Amino acid sequence: MTTRKRNRLFNNWCNDRFCSNDGTRCCIRIKTQNVIIKLNHIALNIREVNEVTDFYQNILGFHPEYQFELSATLGHTIVGINQSLPAYFCKEELVAFELFVLPGNMNIGSVHVCIEMSNRDELITRCQNKEYKVNSIQIDNNPNLLFIWNQSGKCFEIKEE
Repeated sequence: MTTRKRNRLFNNWCNDRFCSNDGTRCCIRIKTQNVIIKLNHIALNIREVNEVTDFYQNILGFHPEYQFELSATLGHTIVGINQSLPAYFCKEELVAFELFVLPGNMNIGSVHVCIEMSNRDELITRCQNKEYKVNSIQIDNNPNLLFIWNQSGKCFEIKEE
């Protein structure tokens, strides 16, 4: 690949990146079907809390931003686990991980990719028309949590942009 082509690819990549006004949040965006999709975070399961520091912070260089507890009710509704789960949100520039600490060797449920898009209702309709699984969960006065699954069982959380 020539230097000119490599520079053009890099510049195109930079044009597909956006940052918040305060510079604290950068994401990659993709335009498809006239909808801009942005990567919000990737959720993974970890076995022990110390992995947050030992691996994600010290090895990969991610910064823990906050910790939260996924309630047993929400855990059951979203991932089928009848207990609360500690979770950690870690970020480094363009990538963010939501890390769920699962008990023992449990390896179910919370792994997903979260994307943001401008019209979730249209997406829900497309999913239902093609018989993809959709789960919309109302929590208090917050926007609904929306999860969809592909035919292979991979989970995607969809946030409204």
